[in-house]
Amino acid sequence: LGPRYADVAPPALAHLERNLFSERPAKGPELHGAIRFLEGAGRRGTLELVAEELLELLREGTAPEDVIVACPALERVRAPLETALGALGVPYVFEGRLRLAHTALGHALLSVLRFEWREGERPELYAFLRSPFSGLTRAHVDYLEGRLRGRAVNERERVLEETLKLRGNRLPLLDAFREADDPLEAVAALVTAMARAAYGLNSPPVGDDAKLDLRAYEAVRKLLVELASWVELGGSLTRDELFAALEDAAFRAGRTGEAGRVAFVDLLQARTRRIEVVFVLGLEEGRLPRRAPPSPFLDDDLRREVDGRSKHARLSRPDPVSRDRYLFYTACSRPARRLYLVREAASDDGSPREASPFWDEARGLFDDDDVARWTKRKPLAALTWQLERAPSERERLRALSALAATAPDEATALAQANGWERRLERARKAFDRPTALTDASVLAELAARRSFGVTELEAFAGCS
Repeated sequence: LGPRYADVAPPALAHLERNLFSERPAKGPELHGAIRFLEGAGRRGTLELVAEELLELLREGTAPEDVIVACPALERVRAPLETALGALGVPYVFEGRLRLAHTALGHALLSVLRFEWREGERPELYAFLRSPFSGLTRAHVDYLEGRLRGRAVNERERVLEETLKLRGNRLPLLDAFREADDPLEAVAALVTAMARAAYGLNSPPVGDDAKLDLRAYEAVRKLLVELASWVELGGSLTRDELFAALEDAAFRAGRTGEAGRVAFVDLLQARTRRIEVVFVLGLEEGRLPRRAPPSPFLDDDLRREVDGRSKHARLSRPDPVSRDRYLFYTACSRPARRLYLVREAASDDGSPREASPFWDEARGLFDDDDVARWTKRKPLAALTWQLERAPSERERLRALSALAATAPDEATALAQANGWERRLERARKAFDRPTALTDASVLAELAARRSFGVTELEAFAGCS
């Protein structure tokens, strides 16, 4: 047998593993940084706080593959996490299943199918044309769409007619798609042409985005083969059914335990790992434990009543709170060195959010002053890094611009020392742009009005 958890984990983690959810827990030892608490304001602010801690761990020498981030729902945090981690250069991989529609290739494919098969209009067509999978340059597509917008062209037939007229040429991928008689063959040829248009045939795609697109491509091809087998067995397949199957398709986005990357996993996957550092996200009320969706047919009380009357009925659903308590407990007992518990203390608009009862259970095992010492918060107002800790030149320039508002002389000196004078001057001038209306016809029209809608005033303030 392997060593007991208390023999390899710090005392604080061993105490948490033994006493979490106990009825009479003993007061724990000092944390010594083995358990840390992160509180952020807003979803993005909270995830940026996680990204900062990840970056600090990597700089201290922790291997990326020795860190996992466990989330109750990966899809909810995928987009803001990609933004936060991409800005800091933290290598990562999502080990859950990714829907085809959430990839660049899948979004472009579904957009063109929506335009062709579901009477889509200009936004659907140009979502495909603007992607790298159409074979057209972005500047050319922006020019075409700008002309159509200027003429208020939105109807399906007119959009295609005006696009071809402005181009002076056909759209080869659409022409080939329309010429195919069988929907399966048409989609197979289209997705292959899209991948070829984006990456060519001469140099193999090796970047992370390219790998994800290739996995999406393989998922589409595999689905089409399965549907073709169904048709060969005598089944029927309409265009709407094929579109729905593609829309619901999902695939595994990354390999388990990929070296050199921080792994983002759901709580169910986290329970099978033994790792150095674990982050547990989603410790807000209503998210962990998760609320079970009500049944549209039988409520829980009626299910239990039926089960009580029959020995063979098994209609009662497992208690979701007990399941989430088990998953949270196993996630907290995975790290051998450090555990981070993370929650949103406020929403994006600043409204306070209640903590999960699991958060309170974990904090209650240790001394309040010690917990406060190892709690790190990031308010909504913290929009930039500290200048000396900024991880990239872009973040350093943002911090310098913020510093210029409170300490202009210090900001000027730092800009001169680092060759940032012109950039700082441009940032300062951004606040001095004249926004007064001067056009006589616009002023006359506004003067003639006696009332304004709230939405109009908000739009005017945003433009100013």
